[in-house]
Amino acid sequence: MTSALTLPTGSQLASSWPEAPSGSQPLPFELDHLLALRVPGLIATRRHIHSHPELSGEEFETAALVARELSLAGLNPRMLPKGNGVICDIDGRPDGPVIALRADIDALPLTDPKDVPYRSTVDGVCHACGHDVHTAVMLGVAMLLAQLADLGQLDGRVRLIFQPAEEILPCGSLEVIDAGGLDDVVQIFAVHCDPNLPVGKVGLRVARSPRPPTTSPSG
Repeated sequence: MTSALTLPTGSQLASSWPEAPSGSQPLPFELDHLLALRVPGLIATRRHIHSHPELSGEEFETAALVARELSLAGLNPRMLPKGNGVICDIDGRPDGPVIALRADIDALPLTDPKDVPYRSTVDGVCHACGHDVHTAVMLGVAMLLAQLADLGQLDGRVRLIFQPAEEILPCGSLEVIDAGGLDDVVQIFAVHCDPNLPVGKVGLRVARSPRPPTTSPSG
């Protein structure tokens, strides 16, 4: 199979890189140029994943694709024990914090109603919640962070978590934790797309651990 990040000649999956949103700041170290070069391949990746969805717990081909592309970027991914998820550290400054980024990779048991070249090829299974987007975005982020690490400009370690089985309970986050995915992590960001936000805007929702119960002095 052609690498998911290599757009075949004459492919119908090609798409142009949109103009930068007004007011946006350029990325440092010419990362904008690198991203522009990678975008057509990342779009092809997303559409390939969309047309080959896998249900929760069965994301073996998706995980293999992710691991293969991370390896091509010079990284060292490791598969979850079941082979349906991936963890990959990008090492920067050794005394810096460990920050995790998480993308979910499973699809839903739904029929894809779209009439597009990259429509789901699996009957009754579809990426209807954007997990194909999340996966492609994380692969793009991995390439940029790997470049920063090579330049000595990554302050700490970034752990990429491609989590299986987000759509079911018990969910695949337990597999990630059991595999050491959160070891030493001081903060984690879960990547999710939101079609209600305009291009160039990022939304944040902060989830905090519940406070421990307070006790009143007796008497």
